[in-house]
Amino acid sequence: MTNMRAKLVLQNIEPLSDAAGTLVGETLSFNAVGRSRYAEGGLDEDNTFARFTPSAYMTLTVLNPDLLGAYST
Repeated sequence: MTNMRAKLVLQNIEPLSDAAGTLVGETLSFNAVGRSRYAEGGLDEDNTFARFTPSAYMTLTVLNPDLLGAYST
């Protein structure tokens, strides 16, 4: 079995509130690492991932109250 690792960077956090304005969740948006994050020599793991996976986008909705605010950009 071949394993694949996704190299993603958190780009945005959008709060989700109920009708009373209470924070009930967060939507996290991630993008694949890219050229702006390449190491000086261009031979790091991010460079290798970006070369073979030029585009990726993922959203994740967090509803666990213990995890709200645990992520930061």
